[in-house]
Amino acid sequence: MAKSVAQYCDIAGMSFAADKPCFFAHDGSTCSLIRVHGTPTILAEDELKEKLIDFADLIGPQLGKRGHGLTISYERSGNIAEDLDRLFDPLAQASERKGLKMEAGLRETRAVLEGEAIAERVLIAVWTYREAAVPEQFREEAAQRRSKMGYLPVSDFIQDGEGPYEVIEATHFAAVNSVLQGLKTIGIMAKLLGEGTKEGTREDLAEVRRGILFHETPMAWQPPTAPSFPMVKKKQSSDVSSLFAPSINSVLMTSAARASNDLRTISIGGRSYAIAQMTMFPREMDQFGNLIKSIGTGMDRNAKMPFRVAMHFEGGAKVNGFKQAIATILSALGTANKNIYRNLEAIGKKFAQDQDTFVNARLIATTWIEPGELESTLNDRRSTLMRAMTSWRGPTMADSATDPMRLLSETAPGMTAVCRSAPAAIAPIRELSLAFPFGRDAAIEDQGETIFMTMDSKPAPFRAHSPLQTSWLNLIWAPPGSGKSVLMNAMNVDFAAYHNSAKLPFIGVIDVGISSDGFIKTLRAALPPERAKEVKYIKLQNEANARDYFINPFDIGLGRRKPLSREAAFVSNFLAEILGAVSDPKVSALIDALIANLYRNFSDLEVTNNCRLWQPDKDSELDDEVRGLGIALHDHKPWWEIVDELMLAGRPDIAARAQRYAMPTLNDVITLLVEKTLRDRFGDLCETCKVQVESAVNRYPLFSNETRLDIGEARIVAIDLEAVVQKSPNSDADRQRNTLMFLTARDLFVRKVSGSSDEIDAMDLPHDPKLRDLYKKYWAQVFSEVTTIRKRFCIDEFHITGASLPMVNQINQDVRHGRKWGFEMILASQLVEDFSNLIDMASNVFILKSDTEQSLTEMERILNISSATKDAVRKHVNGPSANGSTILLGRRTKNGDSWLLLKNKIGPVRLWALTTTFEDMRIRDALYSHTGSVDLALEILAQRFPTGTAVTHWNEVTSRSSAGEDVPVKIATELLLQHNAQQHRAA
Repeated sequence: MAKSVAQYCDIAGMSFAADKPCFFAHDGSTCSLIRVHGTPTILAEDELKEKLIDFADLIGPQLGKRGHGLTISYERSGNIAEDLDRLFDPLAQASERKGLKMEAGLRETRAVLEGEAIAERVLIAVWTYREAAVPEQFREEAAQRRSKMGYLPVSDFIQDGEGPYEVIEATHFAAVNSVLQGLKTIGIMAKLLGEGTKEGTREDLAEVRRGILFHETPMAWQPPTAPSFPMVKKKQSSDVSSLFAPSINSVLMTSAARASNDLRTISIGGRSYAIAQMTMFPREMDQFGNLIKSIGTGMDRNAKMPFRVAMHFEGGAKVNGFKQAIATILSALGTANKNIYRNLEAIGKKFAQDQDTFVNARLIATTWIEPGELESTLNDRRSTLMRAMTSWRGPTMADSATDPMRLLSETAPGMTAVCRSAPAAIAPIRELSLAFPFGRDAAIEDQGETIFMTMDSKPAPFRAHSPLQTSWLNLIWAPPGSGKSVLMNAMNVDFAAYHNSAKLPFIGVIDVGISSDGFIKTLRAALPPERAKEVKYIKLQNEANARDYFINPFDIGLGRRKPLSREAAFVSNFLAEILGAVSDPKVSALIDALIANLYRNFSDLEVTNNCRLWQPDKDSELDDEVRGLGIALHDHKPWWEIVDELMLAGRPDIAARAQRYAMPTLNDVITLLVEKTLRDRFGDLCETCKVQVESAVNRYPLFSNETRLDIGEARIVAIDLEAVVQKSPNSDADRQRNTLMFLTARDLFVRKVSGSSDEIDAMDLPHDPKLRDLYKKYWAQVFSEVTTIRKRFCIDEFHITGASLPMVNQINQDVRHGRKWGFEMILASQLVEDFSNLIDMASNVFILKSDTEQSLTEMERILNISSATKDAVRKHVNGPSANGSTILLGRRTKNGDSWLLLKNKIGPVRLWALTTTFEDMRIRDALYSHTGSVDLALEILAQRFPTGTAVTHWNEVTSRSSAGEDVPVKIATELLLQHNAQQHRAA
């Protein structure tokens, strides 16, 4: 072994330009590191094979020349903590900024990932050697560099401040771009490390150092620059090296190394490594995924066994000598030994065809133990690695021959310019490419509120409102009981608590039943008591005497006498659903005429109008507030005048309430339909439509009167439609009822959070300059607040609307406005055909289960998935189980479409937070009340009932309780006492 470990690193210096990140060796060779994230979509084995061969063809011309080399490495380990810190720290900070006490769920999710997730690193070191430069130019630049520093008394251990050799740089980055473009062409996600990073950060060199000294190198490590304070010398000399930045190798490799007596292992930086080299390549290369399977995946005991495989390829392999040698051997051998003859003949043909690029190939593998692990563990892992490598189509593997430290350094991509230890094979790059580790699943977001895992067990964050997407429509599909509501509510909790903002986002949920109850109650309990009003649960009623639930779909924004185009579009969709049974093609034109006439008739800005007048006791509470502000009320006073006076009094909140009584209602549509103007134009169609509207007025008192229901200051609202819809619609009337209720509930939430400042000039406001300016300032302030807050609107049980055309039209309109509003939608349905008219606009599609071949075929047709994706769904996407569930996520981004399998595991803390079981909900809510802490309540429940349910315990307690005894309170009290006793004993 060398005297200093620094001698095992070839890196001398680095570039200083963020747009051209690279580092260079002592001989001038230049290197850049590329991180390969993997494939963003499911590929069949044959597809992956074709892509890898295509990549080999794309980089082949570059490797056909001398002066170019690649090191491709794959590393897997259980060192996931730093990756999880990067993912979870921002989530905890976001929750804290919002004032939410919800750490238990985050801790649990992290614990799940710590137990199951792995860290993977796939790196490519692109080397350009001095042979790639024009020799004379290289010698000239080298001489110039020597002349600049030659007169200074410095050692060889300072960094060349000139940076990479200019005569190599252009050729080098052409090679780097060739590799990057090749990866992009075959659909593999990759990134040049160091590109565009802030000054001083060296992600590339940190990765090189972490390859050997992982525990001594933070992610943000960077090599030191010239020191501000030079070191004191032990003895007097003229050496001024301490005034310069040290050479990279001297700061990259700073720990002592110790080899075992048999040279099979080496210890450095807290780890002990065992290294092996491939001394003979197999006859055929195998795909890299098969090697990983041999070592262990999933729940296998070796699934987290750390190992690294490094493949070195040097371009410009000289094959002419081999051609002649093979020809000589074949002529001498004849056909006496058929096997040898056939092998040599096949090799000779490959050389002779000259259709492939031959390279010098070497392969090294290593495994290790972490600090504190037993030495015997390293022996076990070495044996596992050797056995797996040997079964990988039968190569010959051997231990380090003489210098394990050199061999270990050659497993760290970028550490050494060339591989000198392992023997080289001359092989075609096309065949070698089958072993490239590029087919790993890529997590296509680097941050996100909801953390899944890939099938490779890597963390896979899902980011709401992703900047990689141009719109945000999420579709969730699965049969009943497959976890649609649980997934939606879990994602809503994550979005509410962990989205990067200081305020709660706006979230509206249309639910049928109590599935969102846990989401709402958990958030409300996690807020300070004075902020509980920010979260609201509404169970809608459609009864004539349930006046507090009335919602007028004809309401528009404060001060506006006529609707904006988006408001008119909603009213149009609403009327289209009511008149859906009318088949006359002129219905659309009639609806447009109705909307125009309705608002014109009730506008006080029109010369002739029927604007509504104040009536006593219409809203006595409002009347008291108005009079309290000194505003006179009388029988002939228009409501619009009251609205404007309230604005002048500085009370837009009361003005908005007063405006409800100035708005047209569904009854007014009937009045319009009997007027001569419309009858002359549309004839009998008016009478037909009048019958439909009258029927709606009778059936739906909920939206046939002025609005009484308001979400107030709530930012997060769940609207339960169970009492007003048909869960199993059997007729067009049922589906119409459901759609109208969904549309109305949607309007209740969306009217509060929609719009943008570019609409202000289009508003039909009073002509009086003072009033007009007042309204404009009001809306400018509203939009400035609303547009900065992210929004999400969810519809569960979407299938009961029958995906009617007005409903689909409304969703399309909302999605189109979504980017401008910061507005995201989630639709969950049991029927994939509900999405046939929406799939083209979808940004994310979640498939939770497909239990029949018919549904698979329908899914394939509607979603246009590949046969490989269909097979993956059939094999893996089978609904929830004790170990979580596997889902298929389809994403449409600016970079293209992708389909990936993801593992979703929800622990008992989150199960308890989201439970919809009656008994469990009541126990949870009682414990929330008893403890005053969401985190404590959920952790007590998760510890005592880790399956996420206490129904059996409920039944036991009920059987021994007296009549009238409050069972949930009794259980909650018992649980809290047990917890306190445990805490006391532990103390």
